[in-house]
Amino acid sequence: MRVSGPACFTIVGIHTAAFPGSGGYEGEIDQAIDWIQDLSDVGPILLAGDFNSPISTSQRRYDKVAQRLTDMGLCDVYQTARGLERGEEPTEPTYYQSRLGEVRGFHIDHIWLPVEWADGAAVHVGDHDTWIASGLSDHAPVVADVHIGY
Repeated sequence: MRVSGPACFTIVGIHTAAFPGSGGYEGEIDQAIDWIQDLSDVGPILLAGDFNSPISTSQRRYDKVAQRLTDMGLCDVYQTARGLERGEEPTEPTYYQSRLGEVRGFHIDHIWLPVEWADGAAVHVGDHDTWIASGLSDHAPVVADVHIGY
């Protein structure tokens, strides 16, 4: 979606599904990055949505696509706002998975935006009881309040 106004930018929403032949969740993120790079002349880009990654078994593959986004001048606003290094375990999961009686949380929903927009950003993650336990969604939302200095 193209946003026009005092600050013009493009929002790209993503929800990976690991379609056959796509290279999994990270392959689909890679394809989205290729598409975004083709749009590079349209100004700032914000990429947000359900990446379905990383989980413990996909961290290395996710790190590769995260590096591509970083190389494009984008940052994961949650990681930046929380002062986390890449690969450092987030403290607020957006998705919970139950296997063999163990419930584990993962942070697989992301907002990537231009690095200069992340300065002073406030990031909120919805709580488990309101969103997941209530059945509203299987994910908790990630919301970022940013002030674009235009």
